[in-house]
Amino acid sequence: MRGVGDRRAGIELDEIKENENVYEELDKKCINSDTYDNEKTEKKTKKENMDTTKVVIVLLCVVVAALVVAVATVSSVVYFGVTDGGWTDWEDWRACSVTCGTGFTTRIRTCSNPRPSIMGRYCDGTSLQVQSCNNTSCSVTDGGWTGWEDWGACSVTCGAGITTRIRSCSNPRPSVMGRYCDGTFVQVQTCNSGSCSGDSVGFSVYGPYPNSGGNSLTFKRTLYNNNDVFNMTSGEFVCQKVGLYLFISTLLRTNDTISSLSCKYYKNYDMSIAYGSHASSNNASDNPSGTTSILYYLKPGDRVYLGSCRGMNYMARGSGFTGLLINPMH
Repeated sequence: MRGVGDRRAGIELDEIKENENVYEELDKKCINSDTYDNEKTEKKTKKENMDTTKVVIVLLCVVVAALVVAVATVSSVVYFGVTDGGWTDWEDWRACSVTCGTGFTTRIRTCSNPRPSIMGRYCDGTSLQVQSCNNTSCSVTDGGWTGWEDWGACSVTCGAGITTRIRSCSNPRPSVMGRYCDGTFVQVQTCNSGSCSGDSVGFSVYGPYPNSGGNSLTFKRTLYNNNDVFNMTSGEFVCQKVGLYLFISTLLRTNDTISSLSCKYYKNYDMSIAYGSHASSNNASDNPSGTTSILYYLKPGDRVYLGSCRGMNYMARGSGFTGLLINPMH
């Protein structure tokens, strides 16, 4: 490996080679090498001094520019002065938030009379005012029913189905504090009672016997009894076709008592499947009635009847029992 001394000797040799021509020129001009080295050093020093002078000049220019900006800002403030902000007049009150009842309204102003300068103070106070308005009470409108719409399409094309019609509480619509219409918005009735390829099943009986109603309620009169599905002697409906059945019971009380009437639906003697009609009133001159309906799935051989009836002695002859097959399942 080459040592430090070898590297230094190599550098000096390179420098001698680079300056060989210069030294030859110096010999021709009778200038020795020492004089040349001195001149070279002086030039380098002058160059460094010139670079330092340039840096100082740049810094001085920056300082002078900053002083000019500061003097200009101060002069502007002194010349134009400091302006504090001032409020404009209040604008008109805006529209109330409601047309009746208690609402609110607002009005504004701006800090632009004059606008504050850079060193000026902004206006004191608020730019917005709020107050209540329209304290008059709103009128109260109770709702009223429209007329009934037409009956809708029947739920089935044959056999016993149901149809509905509706009305709406919009004649007029109730106001916020108004009362909604009394009563119901929908009515339901049976439809298409014609037979469907032998699938029609139904009955409708009325005029209960006053001494019945313990185990089953029996009736005197028949409005409809397809294939004798309702046994007038036992007071039972006997299922012949599997499917979904609708049963309706209606109890009407005579007008010479204040006692109540009630019956239950039974299936196969020992199981109460639903509460039936219930008619009650405290006024002996009324003829209150109660109507209930149920949907029940039955299989052939199932028996349904009304039982556990109370107040039989005061049950009017218009009381009745109806059943029909809604959806046969083959």
